[in-house]
Amino acid sequence: MSSPRVCYVERSDRGVRLTRARLAGMRAEEVWTPSVAAGGTDIATGSIRHASELAAWLRDRLSASRNGSRSRAELDVLCVDADSSACAWTAAPSFEAPVVEAVLRQRTAMGVDGDGVQPSAIATISTVFGDRAEVGLQPLAHATKPARKRWSGAKKDDSKAVVGAGVRVPVLAVPDATIRVLADDLDTLGVQVGSAISIWHAVALAWDQSWTRLSPGAEVDGRVVSETASTQATVIVDADAGRVLWVWSREGGLIAAGSMLTPTVTDGERVEACLTTEHAARLATAFLSWGVQTGASPARIVVVASESNGAATFGSALAQAMPHTSVDMAIDVDPIGSTLRRLAERVDTRAVDPSDPQRALVALGMRPSRAHRSMYRWIAIAIVLLAALISASAWRMGSQSSKILAAARDARSRASDAVAAVRPAIAGSPFMAEELETELAVARRRSMPPDAFQPARPIMRELEGLSFLLSMPTLTLEDIDLTPTNGRVTFFVPDTVMAQEIEAACRDLEGLSISWKADIRTVEGSPDRRVRCTLSGLWPSRTAIGGSGGGS
Repeated sequence: MSSPRVCYVERSDRGVRLTRARLAGMRAEEVWTPSVAAGGTDIATGSIRHASELAAWLRDRLSASRNGSRSRAELDVLCVDADSSACAWTAAPSFEAPVVEAVLRQRTAMGVDGDGVQPSAIATISTVFGDRAEVGLQPLAHATKPARKRWSGAKKDDSKAVVGAGVRVPVLAVPDATIRVLADDLDTLGVQVGSAISIWHAVALAWDQSWTRLSPGAEVDGRVVSETASTQATVIVDADAGRVLWVWSREGGLIAAGSMLTPTVTDGERVEACLTTEHAARLATAFLSWGVQTGASPARIVVVASESNGAATFGSALAQAMPHTSVDMAIDVDPIGSTLRRLAERVDTRAVDPSDPQRALVALGMRPSRAHRSMYRWIAIAIVLLAALISASAWRMGSQSSKILAAARDARSRASDAVAAVRPAIAGSPFMAEELETELAVARRRSMPPDAFQPARPIMRELEGLSFLLSMPTLTLEDIDLTPTNGRVTFFVPDTVMAQEIEAACRDLEGLSISWKADIRTVEGSPDRRVRCTLSGLWPSRTAIGGSGGGS
């Protein structure tokens, strides 16, 4: 299996025209430049052609690295440059992505945020591109500072004085129309893209050591009890684009980002950026403003630059402007290339989560692919087949309904004729079946022999025997209930001894059929109602009392 591959796409003309692509691995790198024949006078048409050409080139290169199996072509990371992109704070009711995007797209004036509070780079980009959905807006995931309320001429303890409440959320704006076309072309050619990121995400993932040190599965020093990742600032000097990129990150997650243009000079075939102390002052000012928004500051600054004009001066001025932060200067011939190679090494041990906005461009990396379209297609086919089956069943039942109705009418006619021969008065009744059932039951009772009836319970005899026992003057009867299944008698006596004697007499007295059992309980009350006794029992089987007399 080949090493992870990262494709870095460079653009121009507000992020519309593709100018170059770099396909980097851990050890090798290939470069693509658009052909003149694929372009055109129209920027949009030329960009679409260039995207198709780049997709085919990537398919060929990735397939060659996978033993010629084009069906297994896979691009681990698609990285987009920072051309016409911005990262700024804006006000929104919440951190939810749809809410933030709706607020930004409903701007009130040119160069002003969606809530009309202050100008920002996000609002400027949205104004330039208009409502053509060419800019991907992505709020970063986590709130780095509690929500703030805005007050207008009132005391803070007066809750009715709130004019508007919201949160300040960092938002990343990347023009990605051409990149979306490229992603769709790659999907059409069978190239699977693992995740899509911006160059700012790439810098955070490549140069932030805490992303791999705190990653799952990483080796942990047993002597370390706990470890907390600090905020790191990384500054990359992109000499080819004449741009300085800076990133704040924590555990590889993007917190803040920005860029500024620098003049360039050509030294032979090399293009070098001209860095001055003014660039360091501007960068320190940007760090200070973001520190106010986030409530934090980087503990370490890593500057990666080539041997450009003023690189040493830039690093020294930045260290003086940030005296409480350590500044590390690294000289590299190709800072962007080193970033891509380091990113490939990181991806080899830990994949980038395409659903995390601090590590990837979510909307771009999770676009519907051929697998989604195939799933929807099969679901639609299954629904159509199920509808056809239901329709066929309904048609079949409808075609059989006339036969079933005709058979029902014929059966009722024959039944009416048969009843009319026996009971003419019932034959025309709508309740013919019920009336026949009633007459049948009466006829069955008339034809039943006398010995088929069950003997009645000797309730009167049982009541006579109980009345003999319950006629004592000190006994107070409360309730007596004799049913065809059981019996229950409740009474009050002065003491427990009398209740026990009555229970024993029930067992010894002749003429009683129920086997009475007493439930004796002491209750509060007058002396003659101190004990409550409940006699209960079941009748014996009817065969045992069938020969005995008695009334009901």
